[in-house]
Amino acid sequence: MLRDILNHAMAQMKDHLKLVTFNCRSVKSSINEVKQLCDSFDIIMIQEHWLLPHELSTLSAVHAEFMAVAKSAVNIERNILIGRPYGGTAILYRKDIANSITAVDSLDPRVCAVKIITNCRPVLFVCVYICLLILVMLNVLKITLLLVLISLLCMKTVMPFIA
Repeated sequence: MLRDILNHAMAQMKDHLKLVTFNCRSVKSSINEVKQLCDSFDIIMIQEHWLLPHELSTLSAVHAEFMAVAKSAVNIERNILIGRPYGGTAILYRKDIANSITAVDSLDPRVCAVKIITNCRPVLFVCVYICLLILVMLNVLKITLLLVLISLLCMKTVMPFIA
C-alpha cells in the first residue's frame, strides 16, 4: 500500500524541477514577490527572511500550494533578541512533491537543507545565508566542511545543490 502511494507520487513528479534562489531582505515586505515566484517555480530558496523563530510557520502559508522548511538566525531563548534580527533561510516547495522531501537539520541557523528523492538519485538542496561580515570572519573551508558533513549525515550518495 505505502509502496503504491510512493510510486504514484514519484510518477506525478515532473521530469525536472524549476528552482530559484531569492534574497528577499524581509519576507514580510517582499511577500508579493515570493508569491509570484511560487507561481513559476517548484522550489524557492530564500535568504534573509528576517523572521523570528515563532514566525517561521508563516512561510508555509505564503502560497496555498507550498510548504516550507526554515531556520531563523535570531535566538530568543531568554525572551531577549540575541543575534542579528537579519538573516534566516528557508526552502519553499510544492505540496505535490512533499512526499519526496525530507528536512535535514543543519544545526546552524544560517543553513537550511532538504533531501529530495528523485527518479535518478537523492538530491540535497542547501540554502545558505552568509553576510559579508560573517564571510570575512569565517573560513570558507569551515562552511565547506559543514556542507560535506550534512551530506554524509543524510545520505550515502548525494548530488548537492547549494544556493
